[in-house]
Parts: sequence; C-alpha cells; structure tokens
Amino acid sequence: MAAPQPRPRKQVNPTQLLDIREQEWRPKLASFSLVSEAELPQRHLEQATKALGKRFTRMLDHTRAPDLRRWPACTAAATVGVAIEHYSGGSFWPALWHIAGVPASRQESDIWGKTFLASLDRLGMDAFPGQHLTYVGPILMHAGIPTYCLGDVFALLLARTSVSPGLDAAGLHAWAVAGRHRLNSLDVPARRFIASGGEYSLEVVERCMNLLDLLRDDPGADPREVGLAPRFAEPAKAALEQ
Repeated sequence: MAAPQPRPRKQVNPTQLLDIREQEWRPKLASFSLVSEAELPQRHLEQATKALGKRFTRMLDHTRAPDLRRWPACTAAATVGVAIEHYSGGSFWPALWHIAGVPASRQESDIWGKTFLASLDRLGMDAFPGQHLTYVGPILMHAGIPTYCLGDVFALLLARTSVSPGLDAAGLHAWAVAGRHRLNSLDVPARRFIASGGEYSLEVVERCMNLLDLLRDDPGADPREVGLAPRFAEPAKAALEQ
C-alpha cells in the first residue's frame, strides 16, 4: 500500500494572512508597553509587512487612501519589526518599502506613519508624542535597541563596568542622564531608549549585562537564557573579543 501523501499547505491571500496574525498578535501586544517586548518571529513579521504593502499599494493604485485600520497589531508589529532588524545609521523608510514591496511611486511615508500612530492609539500603547521625528521617533522607541546599535551598546556596558565594577542597570541610567553627552557613542535610537525607555529599558540593559557575564563563562551560551532574543549574541561576543 502506498504511503499517504501529505496534504498541501493551504494557501492564504494577504488579507487572510493579516486576519490570522491580527487575531494572534493583538492579545500579545495588549500585555506590553512597547511593541518590541512581544518578540514576535521575524519571519512572520516580514510576511505581514509584505501583506500590508500589497494592500497599501493596491489602494493607492485606485487613488484611495490606504485603510489598514482593520489590522492595528499587524501594522504596529510589522513596522517595528523592520526597525529592529533593518534600521541602519539613521535610515528606516527604504528598508520598510523594500520589504513591503511598495514601488517608488507609492512610497507615502506620511500615510504609513499616520497609520502606525493610529494603530498605537487603538492598541492603547504610548505614541511618544513630541519626538523630533514625528513617525520614525515613536517607531524606534517601540523597537527598543535595533540590532544595528547593539555593538556600541555592549561596548559601552563593558567600558562602564570596567570603571565601576558591580554597576547595574539603574546605576548606568543614573550615570547616563547625569551628563549631556555621556551616550554620544551610541546611535540615536539606543541613546533615547536607554535614557528614556523606562522600566523596560532598565530590564533590557540588565539582561545585556547578564549576557556579557554569561558569555565570559560560556561563549556558546544562548541569549534566551537571560531573556534576550538570539540577535543579541553576535554583537555581545564581538564586543567581548574587542
């Protein structure tokens, strides 16, 4: 008897994918203050970004304002997911448009940015008003420390703990805000997150310190042992090696 063939995976269209992710992610985001705290799978985030991009482009093609209000969790999570993994040296929008597949003629950052802020409002999350950059500022605050910035953050932690052994996250924060230029070695998102990210910022910094200690004893250790995502591993190891 021939072995039964596996059933082909059911294909879903962009709208169906977004409905599925919205149902899954919205309760998760409700538990957190910042979008990045949810630590959603990057592959799923990029799938949602592509789906949102198709919807966004299609509506602009028909001269209608893109309406993504049906998926606030997807819009917030996908946008922040791009910032976490693809922000680089002050640049955010090109990566978003590339991953979302939005052609140059439809790259309306003002419309996407307003939709992102409206999504935060619907989710009951802080929109961080008063940022220098109206849209990118809140996006990056919700991203925490983008991967691009991690190497400099770990280098700073090593430098400060060598000067002040036993320093903890609260002590680092107190040192950082006591002088105007003390975080200048960091890119702007990391600088703002450490200075004004609140309790979650302190928690992340403390975990980063714990990761450095862990890697000193075991270079193959998994960052998840101290509550951090795998993306923290290589920047921490590189900082220790330097």
